[in-house]
Amino acid sequence: MERGADGGEGDSAEEASGAGRNAPRDQEGRPPERKGGRLESTRKRGVEADAKERKRQRPGSPGSLVEPRGSGEGRRKPEEEPDTPQTIEEQESFETIGLEEEADHSLQVLKAWLQSEECGGLTISQSGALLALTAFRSGTPLGIFLGRMVRPGSDDGEERSRQRSLLPLPLWKDSRDALAALFDSGEFRRLAGSWATKKANKEKAARLSRRNGLLIWHGLVVTLINHLWSGGGSKAAVCLQEPSKAQTGALDRLWIVVRDFVDDTSESKEKVLKSPPLGDWATKLADVRISYHGEIVEKSHQLTLDQVKPGLPPSGYGASVPLVELCDGELQEKLMKPLANLLPEDELPADIPKPKVHANQEQWNLIARDLYERGLVEPVEDPLMVKGKVVTNGAFGVVKPGKFLEDERPILRLIMDFRATNAVCRVLTGDVRSLTGAAALQHVVLPEGKVLRLSADDLVAAFYLFALPAGWSKLMTFATKVPWKILGIEKEGAVHIGAKVLPMGWASAVGVLQHAHRRLALRSPLAGAGLLGKCEIRRDAVFPDLEKEGSLWSLYLDDANLMEVMSRRVAAELEGLPSEEQQRLRRAYQHWGIPISLDKAVVRAPSAEKLGAVIDGEGGVLKTSTKRALESLSLGFWLMRQDEVPRKALQVFLGREVHTLQFRRPLFGILDYVWKDISEGGVLTQLGSKSIEEILMCGMSQPLRATDLRAKLHEVVTASDASESGGGMVYGSKLTTEGLKELQALEYGMDEPIAEKVSLDEKHSHPGPGFLNRWNRGPVVIEQDVECRRLNAGRWPGCDLVVDIKKLKRKELERVLRSVPGLTGVIAGGGSPCQGLSKLSANRAHLEDPRSALFYNFSELLGIVEEICEEMKVWCLAMLENVIGDEADILEMSKELGAPPVMACASSLSRDHPSYTWAQHKMYAEVIFEEEVEPLEKIADPGWRWPGGEEDPERKLPTFTRAIPRKRPPVAPAGLEQCDEATRSRWVNDEMKYPPYTYQEKFLFEKKDDPTQRRVASVTERERLMGFPTNYARAMFKREPQDETEEGEQTIKREAALGNSFHAVVVACLMDLWLWSKGIRTDPLGAQEIVHRWHEEMDGPELNDWGPAVASNTAAQKPQARELEEEEALMSVEAEPKRAEWLRLAGHHGIGSKEVNPLNVRMVHHFLRRSEFRGSDVRLDLGIVWRPDAVARTSINPERWVWNVGQAYRWLRREHINLLELRAILRTLQWRARSGNMPLTIRCRETKAERKAERQKIGKLEDQRISPSTTARYQHALDELCKFNKATQSALLRRADLGDILCAYIEKLWEDGETKSLGSYTMAAVQFFRPELKGQLSKPWKLMALWGRLEQPRRATPLDTSLVLAFAGTFIKWQWPRLACLTIVGFCGLLRTGEMFQLLRSSVVMPRKLGQPAILFLFNTKTTKRNLLEAEKVIISERTGIDALRYLCQGKRQDEPLVETSSSKFRDLWKDVVQELQLTQFHYLPYSLRRGGATCAYREGMSFDLLMAKGRWRNISTARGYLDQALQEYAALQLPPPSLSKIRAAKNVFKAAKLGRVEGEV
Repeated sequence: MERGADGGEGDSAEEASGAGRNAPRDQEGRPPERKGGRLESTRKRGVEADAKERKRQRPGSPGSLVEPRGSGEGRRKPEEEPDTPQTIEEQESFETIGLEEEADHSLQVLKAWLQSEECGGLTISQSGALLALTAFRSGTPLGIFLGRMVRPGSDDGEERSRQRSLLPLPLWKDSRDALAALFDSGEFRRLAGSWATKKANKEKAARLSRRNGLLIWHGLVVTLINHLWSGGGSKAAVCLQEPSKAQTGALDRLWIVVRDFVDDTSESKEKVLKSPPLGDWATKLADVRISYHGEIVEKSHQLTLDQVKPGLPPSGYGASVPLVELCDGELQEKLMKPLANLLPEDELPADIPKPKVHANQEQWNLIARDLYERGLVEPVEDPLMVKGKVVTNGAFGVVKPGKFLEDERPILRLIMDFRATNAVCRVLTGDVRSLTGAAALQHVVLPEGKVLRLSADDLVAAFYLFALPAGWSKLMTFATKVPWKILGIEKEGAVHIGAKVLPMGWASAVGVLQHAHRRLALRSPLAGAGLLGKCEIRRDAVFPDLEKEGSLWSLYLDDANLMEVMSRRVAAELEGLPSEEQQRLRRAYQHWGIPISLDKAVVRAPSAEKLGAVIDGEGGVLKTSTKRALESLSLGFWLMRQDEVPRKALQVFLGREVHTLQFRRPLFGILDYVWKDISEGGVLTQLGSKSIEEILMCGMSQPLRATDLRAKLHEVVTASDASESGGGMVYGSKLTTEGLKELQALEYGMDEPIAEKVSLDEKHSHPGPGFLNRWNRGPVVIEQDVECRRLNAGRWPGCDLVVDIKKLKRKELERVLRSVPGLTGVIAGGGSPCQGLSKLSANRAHLEDPRSALFYNFSELLGIVEEICEEMKVWCLAMLENVIGDEADILEMSKELGAPPVMACASSLSRDHPSYTWAQHKMYAEVIFEEEVEPLEKIADPGWRWPGGEEDPERKLPTFTRAIPRKRPPVAPAGLEQCDEATRSRWVNDEMKYPPYTYQEKFLFEKKDDPTQRRVASVTERERLMGFPTNYARAMFKREPQDETEEGEQTIKREAALGNSFHAVVVACLMDLWLWSKGIRTDPLGAQEIVHRWHEEMDGPELNDWGPAVASNTAAQKPQARELEEEEALMSVEAEPKRAEWLRLAGHHGIGSKEVNPLNVRMVHHFLRRSEFRGSDVRLDLGIVWRPDAVARTSINPERWVWNVGQAYRWLRREHINLLELRAILRTLQWRARSGNMPLTIRCRETKAERKAERQKIGKLEDQRISPSTTARYQHALDELCKFNKATQSALLRRADLGDILCAYIEKLWEDGETKSLGSYTMAAVQFFRPELKGQLSKPWKLMALWGRLEQPRRATPLDTSLVLAFAGTFIKWQWPRLACLTIVGFCGLLRTGEMFQLLRSSVVMPRKLGQPAILFLFNTKTTKRNLLEAEKVIISERTGIDALRYLCQGKRQDEPLVETSSSKFRDLWKDVVQELQLTQFHYLPYSLRRGGATCAYREGMSFDLLMAKGRWRNISTARGYLDQALQEYAALQLPPPSLSKIRAAKNVFKAAKLGRVEGEV
């Protein structure tokens, strides 16, 4: 962004580009020159010796905490000391008191320095410089680390050392120099040099200031990322190498982010933004509160008419819109009856607030007259009386930021303080749940080539436009009276005035205004705008499909915002023209007489500032503005300079931070100690070093607070998890049949309904085979038993648990029901205790029994639920279940409930008991579902059978009752006289848990292999017969039983709970029938389908509630033909040109593919639209949300994907579970980054169509000449050549003297100490991008050949057999046995490092007989591509190698890798082994395995032909030179004595492990 010579931070277009940034680095950032002069003029051999290698200190990393599956507890070094604290603040022992005092002293010095400096009125560049200086001088770990980044010490490694991982990132030399100069001078204001220089050329000074600011901010951002990556210590690793290709890409991307941040001027009309003076913060923070957007709301001010008048609506508009005409439903009825909204007397507060009018009588009289003339108030002679006292309200003014009168008095916004009214009235929620902020736009996916265009209108004085119905002014009177005559009414005395419009201080005003505005937008064009509801952005609904609809809209009180996606060409044609939706809204506003602010109107703008965020529709970025960042930085400096900080000041600071951090949510992890200062500190608190460090990190993270709306959708879905012992990850790259069905439903608009509420009383119920799962959301569970409450909390996460039904009142029920967004109906059901009613009890006390008497409490609750539902205009289905009791009890209960009972007998579809159910909907006296009962083979536990059921298929088991072990028989046990002696004996031996008739022989189950073992139905059999999954009731307990006694106790409690429960399948059938009969459902499943589904689900897996529930993937096992049909049907939907183009542009291909899978991308897109950025945990096995208000954005069922195991590992040490979860996520992200470029090969198929389909997976032949990574290296090399010649790529490749340019460039590389590979890549790149130059660049190729003869490459030192065993032994010693075995396999098979880690179990063929070799098949290797082979075969005949392979293959599935550890982790551990064996003076690398294996095999007599075949060399001379040089190195190799002793010890460890016999060694 270019600016003029007015002192602003302008710059030319050239300097804004990467070329301007890179130029100084190209001139100054070079390594030491090579000794020996030019290549053509000298033949001196050798080069300057490298600096002596320093001792390497490998920092800890998240990856070092894991080990591969199957290994031990982790690598252990006996000589290692425990981790020591790395920063002063982390030391907690008394021995570090001196260091802590030093840290406190550093903070005092920092505060004194900040107090002495003028830290206000700074530009963004100057603020960045001050921030860097503050961090550097803070003495915090962050400051120390920043110092090491700028000036690395002697322990920070070597500049030429190689780093394989992306992080930590290096600092650009430009940034390092700018920061070093800043630290030396301490001058943060004069970034452009002296004042004289700036005065002489303001434009140049402005550009220089901007450039230095860019470099400083870039350095701060890089430092922050490295600091967070390292875990926050001061001794983390510093990267001193030249940036790799990946690092260069990351640094360039950060440069763009920083540049956009520094150049941003949104939310301001100033050309150069400056921070507010620090002295103003004390005044601003004197008495403030935090608004919804984190903005500061000023304290209340005395009202005057002159200050209030500019904020009032124009004459004729006040109360001009009848509010009730724009409302409907429950809200409309409540508005029409004001007094009906008063709270009951028992809910009224003890003390009603008495707000005051903040104005003297004279000014209030003037204000009242003006309000009356505008139609905003009316006189009230009889104000509301509550508890014998008049309810009156107050008023005050709040400053409108940046708006003043001519006499410089601030303009005030009139706030009607209605705390008194709010205290005595119910809150009308209206549509408050639909309010959504700018963060919701993070759901947007903006493909390449598309742009966003934004339109917006703002209502003028919106709250004052809508007139309340008559009668509300009585509830909204003001405390100070005014004379009648002031109002123009000739009457003596004074009178109260009351509001006729929506007062902003009324608790219901926001929800009511939002409701009215939305109805205006949604109504037909005759009386509204006719906007589509499916295109609305709202918090309580799924985010609209922007790609499908093309335009979206949202309302936030008085703001109307519209968004469109279009191509750049169309956007240019439509620029400045209002959209159809905006015109409709404006016509609706005109129809209702609602004025809009033309000054604030936005018409198809490329960017806009709305709801506290900047929306860049051109760049596709959602971010915070730099103006807000400057204010936050200024407030942060003010906080850090205070000796004691007011708690409210910290609250204001964090309020601002939270609002902006939501655009880069991971940055929330920065804040920790500052929260504690607020929650645990007093009114005034002293900030410690940790809090200071967090404030500094907040400042350094300001440029990163943005969301990239152009980020593509990846088709591969991953899910990670961690426990205290280990972690893992699975990935899904293919949809199951269930996933295809769900996707088809979503595509055709068949979203699942926002569901109803279910209330259960003292019963734990499962809603049957999938019927209510998609209806039920967050039930209210009334349960006294603690184990049953735990069961419900586990099975219905997020449910409201009530212990005592007597304490559940209307207020709580109303709160729960009204908290469900989009509620359409309520199912209120339960079962009261039956102990006093059951005929099995001889001494039953009927409804006088204290337990059964709870029926009356439940009946009262059902009545309350019905009343609330009637008010909310939603349907209600109330029911109660109980056993068949005496006729008098049945009549009493029917009278109380107002409905006759319906007998539903489970025996007609199961082998269970009948029960009575009362329902409000009058149906039949008896309901019989004549369906097939459960198959016998699905009832009994494995190894058991029910002979009685086999003899008589019509036989039913007796009623399941509670299990109650007894020491003596109960009074008159039911059915005892019908039992023979054997039955009575079994009853007594089983502690008389059930009625005696239950133990009759015809009801007993017997063991298949031992008929003498017989018993009644087990707890798991009862669960299945009652319609529950196996082990459903296990969730009653926290843990698995530790012994037989505890197991028996748990079984008794489970059986007792089942005896109290509903029959779940019967309930599902009844619900299905009732909902259909009331017209709620038009597509009932029917009892037959429900029972059929349940019978299928009985084969499902058992639930395991002592660990994560395992979701079955039964959908993936359905016939492939059916799945293909469904996939083809969906593909036809995706074939629509517009849809296909969007998916191609917005999608990112996954594993093993180069084309986007449209179905997978579509499912990911639907998942993104349903995600909740505030967080919403979901129980995946049941699909139930924890928070009802997030129900519309819940997770997709995991059974929609076919899952594969991607990672599995154990932790090496114990840590907090939250940290382990984060490590699992981190490893998943690393896996995703590595798996993006997996190689792909195809098979030659028989038919033309098959071959065509296979080749489409590969793409064009032209694109397969070299791999993407090689293409990237070529491009990087060519870019460096272009920089050297200062020419563009196209111009350079057309130069006739290109050969001479290459010669000069190669000479420069030689003199500058660059590696030969850069020269080779440059030559190859030139010929790749301009193939006709092959054969015409002989001179530069000769120079490269000469370079190769003069400077021999440093090859990996070959390993011999003894050293290989020592390396393997060390791995075993450190608890990495799988890596030890892989090392042996790599040595025996002459494998390259990458090939070792690509081995799958399916790649290995183990020998069947003794003496046979093992065979490895290698796919997608360097030589398979070169030789056009699908796979290469490697023979391993060594006994030790075969044993190592056998160990690696144990317990592995065919599709699993032999080793889960990454190759980069292996390389890190390899370096540790080299250091452990004291071999650092040699060049032992993982590639030494291949070199050493080949050399040892040749030395032991393997023929050269066999060796070439095993090593897969194509050229004889290459292999010969390879071996000859290795043999020479062997002959000259002499290991030092300390190494020999360590090697012998490590070999012994390997032998003791007994992984195989060592051949060929004495």
